[in-house]
Amino acid sequence: LVIPTAVWGRVRVPSGPQEVSEKSETFLFMAHYVYILKSDFDGSFYKGYTTQPLIRLQQHNNKESEYTSTKIPWKLVYIEELPSKKAALIRERNLKKASLDRLSQLLDHPKNIVKKFLDQLG
Repeated sequence: LVIPTAVWGRVRVPSGPQEVSEKSETFLFMAHYVYILKSDFDGSFYKGYTTQPLIRLQQHNNKESEYTSTKIPWKLVYIEELPSKKAALIRERNLKKASLDRLSQLLDHPKNIVKKFLDQLG
């Protein structure tokens, strides 16, 4: 039985026979997301990367981000999950270059999983 273990964000698969211990049975998966916020103050958009979209939204609305602190309150309008940090950062760069028309189209796109996250709030 080969059980991959996380090492600094990479998956390491040991070679040869392995003994299974309680520690090696646990494999943590970290999801990576890009998100789009919309300001209720002026209607502008902010695009970013995170591993915890709801916590990141709270940080923006608590003025913990200098760039977004003057345009609160913010609401989540788009979240997309990506398979790796690298893929998410590339996607974030792509979103930052997107036109307003393109951003508006994304809000209704099937990749947008924002409803799943907002449903967690109850």
